[in-house]
Amino acid sequence: MATSRYEEAMIFLTEAVHREPTLAEAHFSKGVCRLKMELYNQDTIDCFDCALSLRSDYANALYNRALCRHKIVFRNMKISGVTKDLGLQDKALLHIAINDYSAAIRIDRFFSECYSNRASCYGTLRDSRRAAADLNKAAQCMDSTSDLHKLYKELMIAKEQAELGSSGSGSFGEEAEDSDAAPQEESLWERRRRQRLVRLRRKSIEGKDELIQIYKNRQKVLNKLGSTEEAKQDGDRVRSMTTEK
Repeated sequence: MATSRYEEAMIFLTEAVHREPTLAEAHFSKGVCRLKMELYNQDTIDCFDCALSLRSDYANALYNRALCRHKIVFRNMKISGVTKDLGLQDKALLHIAINDYSAAIRIDRFFSECYSNRASCYGTLRDSRRAAADLNKAAQCMDSTSDLHKLYKELMIAKEQAELGSSGSGSFGEEAEDSDAAPQEESLWERRRRQRLVRLRRKSIEGKDELIQIYKNRQKVLNKLGSTEEAKQDGDRVRSMTTEK
């Protein structure tokens, strides 16, 4: 998967779920491979359904299941050429996607991609106010100068330090060797989720492309809402960040 050889990866993942049907990450990875191959259909959704049936708090599976339905609607819009009056089926898919994005946010309130994608759903449904609110939250998550981002970094640094100081930091599938570990020690899945979040947010701090796009989208939505002064501020931010790059 890391080298974009998704069809080959699917062979191994299919064998993995055949040997161990309860391996949620394998079902999830199959779904991700199918998304990368642009297979936006029910079979891809089923992969994430399987992962979520095994782990109901799998935020990434919720996000990607929503993304699949989101992509189906965008594909339908492109094929039909209709960008304003969506059919009932496409509207229903967007509402289901919104529910999944919302569920992922309840698990991880710093999941900026969920905010920005949910904003896209709201925008497509012509709900500009909710779209603006989500883009504002996404910007706060991504912008290293925001109070929310600073809070996130403090939480993640504290958790990472606690993890480095704990025992049993072995590879995937291994249990901690310290038999005296506290009974409330976090699970392997929780530990892996935090590691992913730390890597993801560090990347967001260094890169500006996603944040620039968020501000561009928010500028458009604010203009639709008549908030021209705030839209101008976002435009100034984009120009300043583009110049810095």
